[in-house]
Amino acid sequence: MKSKLFVILFLIISLGLISKTLVKKENILSKKEWKSIYDNCKINPMKISELKSMIKDSLKIDVYFAFWCGDSKRNVPAFIKIIDELKCKKININYYSLERKKDKSGK
Repeated sequence: MKSKLFVILFLIISLGLISKTLVKKENILSKKEWKSIYDNCKINPMKISELKSMIKDSLKIDVYFAFWCGDSKRNVPAFIKIIDELKCKKININYYSLERKKDKSGK
């Protein structure tokens, strides 16, 4: 299922229906609502320890999200909080903000 979603997202981006912009974590959390979600996210320290013990090799993670997307607003700040709690230098993350391209009429 996840591989199908990746392929669909890849096709949408490739076809130019959505553009992506590399964004720093600090820019994501500069949005007041997103920062509030991050700050209020409660992370179980035992789960963090479990996750940390599973990370053996370097990881590269690309996160695709949109500021206009409710799922992104709910999940990306929580994801960032988990990554921050891990304090793992083996994880390299790129955040890509997706923008819907407007047609000539501005829609």
